[in-house]
Amino acid sequence: MLANSDANQSFQSSLASAESKVLPPATIATDTPGKADRLLNQSLSGQTFVVPSSRMFVHPTRLLCAWESRPMQIHLPEDKKRSSPIEMTVRTGGLTQASNLQPRRYYRHALKALYQQLALPVRLPHSYVLDSRFDTDQNIAHIVDNILTRFLLAKRIEPALSNLTLILRRNASPMMKQVCQLLHIPFICTDRRVQGNIVTVEAEKRSATCPILFEPYYRSLFGSLDFADYQADTPKRVFIARKHRRKLTNEAEVEHCLQAYGFIKLYYEDIPIQQQWSIARNAEVVVGMHGAALSSLVFNVDQVKLLEIFHPGYLVDLYRHSIAAVGGKWAAVIGQLHPEVIQALDFEVKPRQFALADTTIDLGSLQMGLDYLEVGKRE
Repeated sequence: MLANSDANQSFQSSLASAESKVLPPATIATDTPGKADRLLNQSLSGQTFVVPSSRMFVHPTRLLCAWESRPMQIHLPEDKKRSSPIEMTVRTGGLTQASNLQPRRYYRHALKALYQQLALPVRLPHSYVLDSRFDTDQNIAHIVDNILTRFLLAKRIEPALSNLTLILRRNASPMMKQVCQLLHIPFICTDRRVQGNIVTVEAEKRSATCPILFEPYYRSLFGSLDFADYQADTPKRVFIARKHRRKLTNEAEVEHCLQAYGFIKLYYEDIPIQQQWSIARNAEVVVGMHGAALSSLVFNVDQVKLLEIFHPGYLVDLYRHSIAAVGGKWAAVIGQLHPEVIQALDFEVKPRQFALADTTIDLGSLQMGLDYLEVGKRE
């Protein structure tokens, strides 16, 4: 079993055990479309990932005692999961696909899809390129976990990819472009196919049956990753609230309670990415609604504590796993349970029915979560 605190050592040993060869300079792309030569095929085996035991603190309910509402504590035992194997391939003279379109969009944008398939490919014979257009670039969690992690992992596996170029869609989001600029990642924007030295990093799709993909590598990839405009002077205790969907209905009460502990409320929607990452890297304790904003905590390898807030109809393990990966401590506060939640989840099997719903949490449950994480009030 590999301890999460030894992630960097296990990462290096995984690379050492993988068979690879040094790539030649990226000047060898063929002129024959579709004809590709495999230069490298390297695999990283799955790793055993340890998720420490933890607790969730649920809004008071009469499920424990019919005569009075009582707060509920749920113990989560230590869990051991196996990460997905990862395979990196480099092909020279290969073609990427056109910018991905969902099947339903092909009917609405048939001409655009046809153009993408028939248009001449963008030729980059002197570059190694990685296609990021397989996933959304409008959600920072998807960018960090699905795109950025693959990019950084490819460069770490093969040093010859130091100038790896990222392919973005033609109308790439400002967020995606800003991420590239902050990390000095070269990129091009196109919906056409790209021909050149194509790098792919393949892993299983994250799901309930495959919840662990890149977590064993987070600490090594993000812990010392430099980004432009880093700010050293940021709050140590942060309450990350949400303005729009998935809000706290009693946010003002929660904010007032957390002020006694020295927390500063922030809306990540209002601040630039470099400030989000700086806050995440420097924070000691974070209280926040489940959401993409919490993905930036992979930059923090200093035993950060996260108290994650959930609607009772949408609980997921994503950030419990990622906080464990970087050596932090996690707990959760669950909002008030309503009858329709049980109906949707257990009888109608609609797991995302309440994914974006607002919720109300109990202040007593909040304080119990802070006590569990050993977060005291400020004098």
